[in-house]
Amino acid sequence: MAEQKKIALYLLTGFLGAGKTTLLKELLNMLSDKKAGLVINEFGKVGVDGKVIQRDGIELVEINNGSIFCTCLEGSFIEKVTAFSKLPIEYLFVESSGLSDPSNMESILHHVQRMTDNAFEFKGSLCVVDSKNFSKLFHSLHTFQRQINYSNLIILNKTDLVDRHTVETITEKIKEVNPMAGIVKTTYCKLDKKILEKDFSDFRFPEAKASNNCPNNRPEIFVLKTSEKVTQKQMLAFVLSIARNTFRVKGFVHLEDGLYHLDCVGDDVAVKPSNLSRDVSEIVVISKDGADLGPVIRKQWDALIGTEMTIE
Repeated sequence: MAEQKKIALYLLTGFLGAGKTTLLKELLNMLSDKKAGLVINEFGKVGVDGKVIQRDGIELVEINNGSIFCTCLEGSFIEKVTAFSKLPIEYLFVESSGLSDPSNMESILHHVQRMTDNAFEFKGSLCVVDSKNFSKLFHSLHTFQRQINYSNLIILNKTDLVDRHTVETITEKIKEVNPMAGIVKTTYCKLDKKILEKDFSDFRFPEAKASNNCPNNRPEIFVLKTSEKVTQKQMLAFVLSIARNTFRVKGFVHLEDGLYHLDCVGDDVAVKPSNLSRDVSEIVVISKDGADLGPVIRKQWDALIGTEMTIE
């Protein structure tokens, strides 16, 4: 009897807004004739990326409200990945939360392989890096450096938004943190299909460490809900008024002419039409450390929008 072919497993990391979901779409387009599974992890209670990426023929599960590398969700993560070993898929992609610290990924893989009789072949950890916001993240967030350190391949994204000297400086910084990883420079995570043929067999994870993701250091997360429509001008004004105190703002909003997908990182706000169906607007706000954001959200919403809104 021929040995059953193993499922190719990829981990996608990268800080909030770097382009992980864009990368995932790109990879799935490359594999349109293959059967694939997805594990989407979001820190918030409401999943957004999974709804954006969902398509026919894709097996998808979401793990929300924390990081899959935190002890509070690690067991659920192992259980979900193990369940995929029983499905007729050829690829499994795990998109981790932008706030994830994957330092214990090797330990998690060990448990998964033991429980599935080595059903997976771990192909690599791909880290998406935002060229525009690299400097401020690199110097202020230890989690961001760990994402780079525990990756096989760095996808240096948004290179069109910075000059050549900045790209060269970022490249050198990445090499200081992880001299073993390959680096690919992209815009909109456009990659050659051969990237999936890349051999990472010589790569060895750095010494495993306890993940920094734990229940007592997670950021505050708010879910804003409203059943009333607002104008795009009002929504942009509101998002920009709270942006400096947030890591990320994203969700789905009902504007006057339909449903839109909202995505904000720093002062970069994207509002794009969505073909999904939603009864209410839902916006996930992830606050920066130390930001007492709840009262600010309420004050700015009332001042700039003025409709009924609940905060969870």
